[in-house]
Amino acid sequence: LMMSLLQCQQNVEIPEIFLSVDPEVRAVVLKCREEGRRARVEDFGDRLNDASFLNTVQSGVNRWIKEIQKVTRLQRDPTTGSAVQEINFWLSLERALNHVSQQLQSP
Repeated sequence: LMMSLLQCQQNVEIPEIFLSVDPEVRAVVLKCREEGRRARVEDFGDRLNDASFLNTVQSGVNRWIKEIQKVTRLQRDPTTGSAVQEINFWLSLERALNHVSQQLQSP
């Protein structure tokens, strides 16, 4: 029982993160995708002169950076725990990074 408890304490949980996209940015990207092209800065028109919009987008990007760093900055001491725990850590990390990648590729 003590050994099981110790192993549970040594497991590192990988957080699952969700990247939120500003609704206006999402709409522009989807419209451009329907037109068969990638979104460009020019597609935002006059909104590029709107400080509130730009601040909202910048805040969103800053949140993305912090969320992604929650995963990429995880550390695990390989000298503690078992080989199975080490394997599980890396498999979980890979899943979390793939999830981030999928979100970045979606509109």
